[in-house]
Amino acid sequence: MYYKRMAYCQLEDKFVTYIFPVSGGHIRYKILNPSEIKTAIFQCNKAGWKVINATNLVNKMLEPVPFKSRS
Repeated sequence: MYYKRMAYCQLEDKFVTYIFPVSGGHIRYKILNPSEIKTAIFQCNKAGWKVINATNLVNKMLEPVPFKSRS
């Protein structure tokens, strides 16, 4: 199985990482501390992987949406 992408999301002071195989889907990989995520990002970039910080997207998805009634 080949991997070419890694995404990460910050949760408090930790980072949850996901790797994506070329065949599709995702695998939750590890929970890393700040120094480990820097190393992981560097190694992924060095290997030619695409690295995505999904923190802002996840936070946006978790924002409450006001309920609009159909009046």
